[in-house]
Amino acid sequence: MTDLNLSLNKLDHLPDEITALTSLRRLNLEHNNLSRISDAVGDLILLEVLVLSFNFFVAGPDAFRTFYRLRELRFDNNELDVLGVVWLLTRQGIDDPFESLESLELLVLDNNKVPPPNATLNIKDSVSPA
Repeated sequence: MTDLNLSLNKLDHLPDEITALTSLRRLNLEHNNLSRISDAVGDLILLEVLVLSFNFFVAGPDAFRTFYRLRELRFDNNELDVLGVVWLLTRQGIDDPFESLESLELLVLDNNKVPPPNATLNIKDSVSPA
């Protein structure tokens, strides 16, 4: 299985057993009741698209450090505040916030508690070649 859509299921947690889906490339968890996600999800190293929209996250998991292939991260319509976004981007002491997310092309942070209220970053277009 490469795509899993668990949207609109009123989930308040994601079972660690999801890590058995090692070929997963797209995981959609939008419109649930999630406020945190287990770091075990970091075992999904082939993940390319992660949709966490319309939940109750205040920060992201440490697991983002292992998502080297992640191209699209949708974190809109959550409870992220400025500190949550800083934490999400810097992931506890990494100087370059996108160091492990080298494949990231799209980061959507719209409608969180962060000014401005609409924050969609097209990473590919905003990073100049070295």
